[in-house]
Amino acid sequence: MTRQAGIPAPGRTAGAIAIGSLAFFIAKRRKRSLLGLPVQLPASTEITPRLVLGSTAFGIGWGLAGFRPGPALVAMGAGYPKAGGFVAAMDWPKGNRPKDAR
Repeated sequence: MTRQAGIPAPGRTAGAIAIGSLAFFIAKRRKRSLLGLPVQLPASTEITPRLVLGSTAFGIGWGLAGFRPGPALVAMGAGYPKAGGFVAAMDWPKGNRPKDAR
């Protein structure tokens, strides 16, 4: 049996939440991004059925494909067909949002 080195998944998750929270804390106080563009954070904090359904579909797809988004891009570049399907499915909702959400 092999042993994976590194930080266990709960530790990585906690670290990601901490870094993301810090980033949003800083972003809320800024008017412009580091590139000089206006900071546009979502105004709504409502959890809708559509949000839950979309998040669930993304998580199920992620689990079934066995990829995380970043490594999927690398695997697609390396020619893995399964990764290409995952990236296409991950990118598909961008073109299918309501016009007011774009």
